[in-house]
Amino acid sequence: MSEHGSRAPAGRSAAGAAVALALAVGACADAPTRPPSEPAASAAVSSAASPAALAPGAAGGLLADASGRLLPSLADARARLQLRGYLDALAESLDAGDDAVARRQLGLARKLIAGRLESAEGADLAALALTLDQVEAELDQAAAAPAARP
Repeated sequence: MSEHGSRAPAGRSAAGAAVALALAVGACADAPTRPPSEPAASAAVSSAASPAALAPGAAGGLLADASGRLLPSLADARARLQLRGYLDALAESLDAGDDAVARRQLGLARKLIAGRLESAEGADLAALALTLDQVEAELDQAAAAPAARP
C-alpha cells in the first residue's frame, strides 16, 4: 500500500481499541446483567400506591418527600409558594387529625395542579398528584376504620 493507505498506524488502532474497551467496560458496570437483590424503586412506588401499603401516618412523610423533591422544579415562584402552603397546611391538618381541613387542602392543591399539568412541569406535578391520591386513600381508610368496628 502507499504511505497514505486506508489503514491507521498500529499506535492509533491500539489507542482506539483501548478507548472502546474502556467505554464498554464502563457501560457494563452501569448496567448489571442480573436482577437487583432489592426491588426497583418503581416497584416500591407502585406498591405504595395501594392504600393497604400505607402505614398509619405515612401521608405526612409522603408529603414531605414530594415537597422536597418536586416543588423546587416549579419555575413559577408564585405557584410553588402557593402549592407549598397547601401541602404544609395539609400535613398540619393530618397531624392534627382534622379530616375536613385536610380534604379542603387536598382539593385546593389538586385544583392548582390540574391548572398546570400542561406546563413544562407537568410530569412533576403529575407525580405530586399521585402523592395526593395516596394521602386521600389514607384519609378514606382512616374514615372507614371506625365505621368497620362493631
